[in-house]
Amino acid sequence: MKKELVSILIVFLLLLVNTTAISEDAQTSRRDSDKEKVPLSPEFGKPLPIFKVRHRKNIHMAMRRALFPERRHHLGEEVFEKFQRYSLQTPKTFSSGKSDNSIKGNKPSKGKTIYVPDDYSTIQKAVDHAQPGDTIIVRDGTYVENIVIDKPYLIIRSENGPENCIVKAKSDDDPVFLIYGNYTTLTGFTIMDGEVGIELNNSSNNIIANNSISNNEWYGIWLLDSSNNIITNNDISNNSEDGISLHLSSINIIMSNTISNNKRYGVWLLGSSNNQISSNTFIKDGIYIWCYSQNIIEGNTVNGKPLVYLEGKTGVRIEDAGQVILVNCSNIEVKNLNLSNTDVGIELLNSKNCRIESNVILNNDHGIECRFSSNNTITNNTISNNGYVGIWLGEFSSNNTITNNTISNNGCVDIWLSYGGIWLGEFSSNNTITNNTISNNGWSGISLKCHSSNNTITNNTISNNGWSGICLDDSSNGNIIFLNSFKKNAKYNAWDWGKNHWDNGTIGNYWDDYRGRDTDGDGIGDKPYEIPPRWDTNVNLDHYPLVRIPIDTQPPEVIIDKPREGYLYILNSKIWPTSSGKTRIIGDISIEVTVRDNESGIYSVTFYIDNEPADTEYARGQKYFGQFSYTWDETAFGKHKIKVVAYDRTFNVNSTELTVFIINFHPHLREFIEFIRDIFTAKET
Repeated sequence: MKKELVSILIVFLLLLVNTTAISEDAQTSRRDSDKEKVPLSPEFGKPLPIFKVRHRKNIHMAMRRALFPERRHHLGEEVFEKFQRYSLQTPKTFSSGKSDNSIKGNKPSKGKTIYVPDDYSTIQKAVDHAQPGDTIIVRDGTYVENIVIDKPYLIIRSENGPENCIVKAKSDDDPVFLIYGNYTTLTGFTIMDGEVGIELNNSSNNIIANNSISNNEWYGIWLLDSSNNIITNNDISNNSEDGISLHLSSINIIMSNTISNNKRYGVWLLGSSNNQISSNTFIKDGIYIWCYSQNIIEGNTVNGKPLVYLEGKTGVRIEDAGQVILVNCSNIEVKNLNLSNTDVGIELLNSKNCRIESNVILNNDHGIECRFSSNNTITNNTISNNGYVGIWLGEFSSNNTITNNTISNNGCVDIWLSYGGIWLGEFSSNNTITNNTISNNGWSGISLKCHSSNNTITNNTISNNGWSGICLDDSSNGNIIFLNSFKKNAKYNAWDWGKNHWDNGTIGNYWDDYRGRDTDGDGIGDKPYEIPPRWDTNVNLDHYPLVRIPIDTQPPEVIIDKPREGYLYILNSKIWPTSSGKTRIIGDISIEVTVRDNESGIYSVTFYIDNEPADTEYARGQKYFGQFSYTWDETAFGKHKIKVVAYDRTFNVNSTELTVFIINFHPHLREFIEFIRDIFTAKET
């Protein structure tokens, strides 16, 4: 009789809600489609402040110092015509639109050919006397000068290639070539020793090809407010800042260049969009993007491995890469890779729910960088010898977890420019930093700057860092720092200008310079540890300093008490075991778990449905045993996974999960299901 009633119930429910289920599927499909677009966050898309500077050097310094998200920069989308002289094919084109070029009228007819030094002794004199449409051919030799090109439609090329025609800057305060004009072709030179090798300043529709550009003070090639240019087949190396730097420049093609050993970045995109960067070879270099997207980056290699650039992607596992850049992505896994000797090993922009695990990240400028990125996990990585910072969370990067990493010897290139081991800034809050070994970094092991608040930092070993173990500025408040071990940091173990919590109410940190006593032998010092600096309105104290280094390596025990595996539940009531041994649920269910931790105690318990967090409960006080629950009352049908994750107070973690089949539709069916449940329970009694 019971089995017949169950069969009737299930058939009845399926018939009633078939239309509802289809509607739900359609809505889910639409939601999934919308997720794939991953739009920019408001912060990620806000416009830049506009600044005005006249002198080009002031422009350069203003751009260099600017650390702002982006600027809406509207340029025409006219694609420059294909190469006529070099037979290059562009793999993709951009959408058409109105051109914003300053040159009006038709292209001039072919002009005369001018030879240097035959007709004019210097390249600059030849440019000064040339007319639009002329070709300037420079014979073999070494030319020491700074050339300004301020007229359109000039072709300037060497006679026999860059090996035989060298242009050195006369003044290293200026570019070797400064191009204001449009439609210039510059090809076949060795260009060196300037402030910049080639600068395009508000200049469009130029071709820069087949040059060797090296040993310049700032950039090999600098595009400032310039569009529709083609940069191809150049060898760009050993410049003191970047190989190619694009500032507020869009719709350019950078293709088939060899870019190597530039001190900072191979290609830097600052506020620049809709550029195509393809088929370039990076050696000990890479690409760095500052707060912009919608570029086409494909077919590039870094140290012989693919440069993986993903934009708007979800659910991808990256298995081979020399550098990884994720823009507007979610649920990406980066695991077991060696990402070394590039600009940034892994860069996340406006990306979420990604997992970076078990990678070796060495000898980059930045190891891992996240901006506008949240709910990501960085775990079990070796992050060492990166020039400026090991891990950087900036610009509203929140709810990330950094755990079980070895972070050492970062930020040692220049201690005054160093961000150290881990750096949080620009409103990066509610992150968790736990169980990391952080040592020998150039400035601080951990730095919290620019309104980075309400972060949890616990159970880390922080030692031998160059200035302090941890440093917090006066805008970073409400952070909780406990159960860490601070040892042998060069100047200070900690430095706090803000107002933060240096214990959790029962337990603090271990300080190797603590001079108090523990008269009752409970492992906690009798008097607080004072965190410098001390000033009249602010005194930060660790009220429960540890006199011994904390050791807790055991994760908590987690048991799902309800629903039990292999039972049928109707409206939260257990009915009987299922013949299949699988768990079946009709209606709402209260998920109940028991958690035990006999070492440091329970910290938090999080419930997940299909790997999406549903609810988190925090244990109050020092709690070694607890029961936690979450009511799953949302509409659901089919197979789903319940997962429960528990952390102890030293952030050891454990989890358990259960797969169930659930039927839980619209609330108007509740009375009918209650009626069926009453029949079943009455029969049982």
